[in-house]
Amino acid sequence: MPRRTISRDFLSDLLILGVILACSVFLFSDVRHNFQYLEGNNGWPTHGFLFVLAAMGSYAVAHLLRSLRLWLILGSDRIRFSTVFGCHATIALLTFAAPFKLGDLLRASEFYRLLKNDARGIFAVWFDRLFDVAVILVLLIVSVSTTSPLQPVRLLLFSLGAFLAVSVALGVLLPGAVAAFMRALLQSSSSRSLSVMRSLLKLKSILSRMPKMELQTLSLLTTVTFAVWGLELLSVFLLCMAVSSGNDSVPAQAIDILAYTLTPHANIGAAHFSIYRLTCNLTLLFLVSIGIRSYFKSRMSVLDKIIIFPRYSVFSKNRMEPAGLKGRLR
Repeated sequence: MPRRTISRDFLSDLLILGVILACSVFLFSDVRHNFQYLEGNNGWPTHGFLFVLAAMGSYAVAHLLRSLRLWLILGSDRIRFSTVFGCHATIALLTFAAPFKLGDLLRASEFYRLLKNDARGIFAVWFDRLFDVAVILVLLIVSVSTTSPLQPVRLLLFSLGAFLAVSVALGVLLPGAVAAFMRALLQSSSSRSLSVMRSLLKLKSILSRMPKMELQTLSLLTTVTFAVWGLELLSVFLLCMAVSSGNDSVPAQAIDILAYTLTPHANIGAAHFSIYRLTCNLTLLFLVSIGIRSYFKSRMSVLDKIIIFPRYSVFSKNRMEPAGLKGRLR
């Protein structure tokens, strides 16, 4: 009888599916809340419909550039752009209203699986977020320097600054430190050096999957990042122009939306918040409809194949055949 075990890949896929379902619940709740709010407050602003369309176009191009940036970090020879675009748009839609950082965790898990369990997918998402963190820090510093910062803003500024500093330090120093430690262990006569060396070899193998960037590539990614945030800021201002009522100025409403996006502490009971979130959801839904086919096709190709035995046990297909007995069961 073959040994009955559940594969790690299947458990990973099952966990990812659970996160997707949870994010879908948050997304549905967010969309319903915003629709209900707009219905009770004169509905969608038809007088600014052209501004809304322009904002949707700007936001869509911003996410297209985000997909391009991620594709360049992953490696254009490793995965198709259409797959990266479909995966990014799908996860962005599912996690738009999700709490904490489920979107980043889910995105890293998905690209790890799409690259056939390659740690480069995790590192690529990490690097991708570093570019956004750098821009967010600049926006927060400008906000702190012009107004009296709230406690959540200070906390976010400190945590993002620490994340950026630690990430850069680890990316620059850790590979060299591991190599130097391994050279020191080779000269050691301790019996424990061998076990430590094995662990360091695994760590070095993981770190070798870290994307390497030339100066030209870094310049390109920086340019794309500025374009992304320029387009997203443009979409915010266009939406504020669409719902401007005279009570608050367009810049004030835009700052409120950015404050809510960076630190979700603002009051959601306002027309510009609801319009912004619904516009983002509808735009991402349109992008998902374009890219979902390529993403789904690539994802199914790496989906762990399972067999359901009697008594409702789930096992990995690639573990059910003992060596030398391909295609047979005994």
